[in-house]
Amino acid sequence: MLFEGAKSTPANYLIANPPYLPAPDDRICMPALHGGTDGATITNRLLSVGCSNVMLMISAYSNPVETIHHALNQGYRVADFMVTPLQFGYYSSEPKVKHWIAELRRQKKAFYSSNIYFLAGVLFQKQQPAQVDLSREFLKVITAL
Repeated sequence: MLFEGAKSTPANYLIANPPYLPAPDDRICMPALHGGTDGATITNRLLSVGCSNVMLMISAYSNPVETIHHALNQGYRVADFMVTPLQFGYYSSEPKVKHWIAELRRQKKAFYSSNIYFLAGVLFQKQQPAQVDLSREFLKVITAL
């Protein structure tokens, strides 16, 4: 519904904290937090809506590298970002989710330490000539663990 409405009502700004828990399916403790098998499915759909400015929360254990590549392919640049460390919570520590995140780590799609993961607020903007793109710097930070 959201994605259909976004196409028919053009907007310049989109701000979201999309669900980003990765799991093989949505049969988890809190299905509304399921972000697809890699945790980035809804995030990437939001980046496909076409708004000029998109601010999203991105988790280091939810395939951030492919998300940035998807954003660049959609014509975005990373204009700004802020990163904070978080401890794994109740829902990300659910055994099914935790094991799936570990599998994503083996595939180099999840980045975390035994104690924390990073959560970032990222401002994507449609690229304009001569504007700085911070996507490389963002990827260095979000994948540091």
